[in-house]
Amino acid sequence: MWKLVMFFFVAATANGNSISGDFKTCSLQCSNEGDEVSDPPASENIPRTRTLLRGKSGPSGEKGARGDGGIKGQQGVSCNRSEIAQLHNRISRIESGFPLTYCGVGLQLHDKFRKIENSQITASSYCCNSDHAPYHGRLFGETGRGLWAANVLEANQWIQVDLLDDQTIHAVVTQGRQREREQWVTSYTVSYKPQSSNQFRPIVDDSGEAKVFQGNEDKNTPVINKFPHPIRARYFRINVLTWHLYISLRFDLLTC
Repeated sequence: MWKLVMFFFVAATANGNSISGDFKTCSLQCSNEGDEVSDPPASENIPRTRTLLRGKSGPSGEKGARGDGGIKGQQGVSCNRSEIAQLHNRISRIESGFPLTYCGVGLQLHDKFRKIENSQITASSYCCNSDHAPYHGRLFGETGRGLWAANVLEANQWIQVDLLDDQTIHAVVTQGRQREREQWVTSYTVSYKPQSSNQFRPIVDDSGEAKVFQGNEDKNTPVINKFPHPIRARYFRINVLTWHLYISLRFDLLTC
């Protein structure tokens, strides 16, 4: 509890050029609860102006105990360029592998959803013996010699598949010989025939010419070539233009 003393000057009367007055002293009691100050009684003619004098602040209290630690955050993404490059390559491999695994028409032997019979795969010719027959030309195939090999080293040797009815195809994918020798096709065109047609038509580029697709650069890496637009047909034929050492091919068609 502490006291404040306030002085008020009150003008009582004015007599000519002299002013007489008196001072009134009022004591205000201030409590520690909010430092509230009471107004003087309304009966006393005292101005409402008040001056409040506050004492100096006391010393600071003791420092409190340290709080508990926060929850540990999750580890951020690495900014290491090498790790980012590795992740990018991994995603690219997954993306490139998806259509090969899930979009094939059934030429791959491991395809669990569709199955192309050997009789549906034919060719213009094949070399030597049945180990080089067209039905060994399946993507990732390892049967026979692991390839279809033409009997004649001439452009426009072909291999084709009969899908039995019209299907929408988005792309073609090729490989070279599976083992032993370094043989593959380096360029080709693709032609197709709908079930209602008697004639094969080439897939064309923007100029209306038969589109030339770039083939393989080694014997095992699959190379996907997308069509300019999806083609709906029953028969699809690969027409070989150029090759490395020998016309050797494995292939599939992609529905997505």
